[in-house]
Amino acid sequence: MLTLDPSPGPLLRLRRARRRLRRTLLAHRRLIAGLLTAAAVVAGLRAVSPPEPPRALLTVAARDLPAGAELTEGDLVAVEVAPDGVPDGIAVRPLGETLAAPVRRGEPITDVRLVGSALT
Repeated sequence: MLTLDPSPGPLLRLRRARRRLRRTLLAHRRLIAGLLTAAAVVAGLRAVSPPEPPRALLTVAARDLPAGAELTEGDLVAVEVAPDGVPDGIAVRPLGETLAAPVRRGEPITDVRLVGSALT
């Protein structure tokens, strides 16, 4: 006696899945085309946009500081500037140094603003 297996074979299931996928893609083809176009535009804009300009860290006064003040972490803040905006003689490690003259908020801390061997 011949018995038929009620479950479809693997090839038949694969064909049905392929047909369902094709119908779904065709039904949403305008949406898919729009999304792919938007992705292409974004990729094109990123490719032609100029690179980020180089930046340098600069130590500046966080607030107005009087002459003779010893610099602490709360007195200084690091800001990013263009490399050509960094003045000559910038103090590398000004923490614990004493100011020779008053400094305004946002002013870079340079070696001539600190009491050192040149000013004593």
